[in-house]
Amino acid sequence: MRLNKLSALSEKKATVFMDEKSELQQDKEKAIVAIVHEIRNPLAAIKLTNQLMQEAFDKQERDQLLMQSYMQIIAQNIGRIEDHLKEALTYKKRDTILVPVNVCDCLDKAVRLAQDRIYLGGITLNNNYAGDHLVHGQEEKLTTAFLNIIINAIEAIKTDKGKIWISVYKANNMVRITIKDNGSGMEPGTADKMFDPNFSTKDGIGIGLSNVKEIMNLHKAHIVADSLPGVGTSISILFNSIPQEEDIIRSKNVKDSLRRNH
Repeated sequence: MRLNKLSALSEKKATVFMDEKSELQQDKEKAIVAIVHEIRNPLAAIKLTNQLMQEAFDKQERDQLLMQSYMQIIAQNIGRIEDHLKEALTYKKRDTILVPVNVCDCLDKAVRLAQDRIYLGGITLNNNYAGDHLVHGQEEKLTTAFLNIIINAIEAIKTDKGKIWISVYKANNMVRITIKDNGSGMEPGTADKMFDPNFSTKDGIGIGLSNVKEIMNLHKAHIVADSLPGVGTSISILFNSIPQEEDIIRSKNVKDSLRRNH
């Protein structure tokens, strides 16, 4: 009887270990899929830059400054691809610690990462935010989420008069971020599924935005999308804001704690 109990306990323990291992493997696979998706952006920038350089050569245009800017774009994006590949190859699950973050800083970083695509696409970017808008979050993940939304906006623009608007404002203890484009827009059926992890268009829209939804769920943020064919798409994200005084105290405490642990 005792042997049976021990056997049952061992089986239960083995099942728990297997479940944990399976969960870790799933987390790793999801993370690597998200990283691979991030590689699409620098690859697209390199592809478009190469195309523009070829057109310049075909027209026998030899503007040295222009060629240098193109080569710089290619070099920067090759570096970004190498960083993403290194991240995928050395991936380790890390605990997500939410600390006070200024979402405007995250947006600035996302815009810088998308700047090559914005420039190459001849897109006008209108930023309507400044100062500190503080939420509990993780800067790296929020930057990734905002970058994915911006890249989807860029890829939705099919004209040479593309525009993207980014605004941030605070109302009723909420911080609202809106990223809007004048791209091709989406049919209602597509817009309804745009954050579904099992949905993707041939351009890969669903992959990046499902990652956005997962990040926003982690941050307990609400995300709303409005889209009209031929008009464009607007994506709004609502966070619970935190008082600036609380942010300063908590941010210092968390940073001091992290510094002591490393």
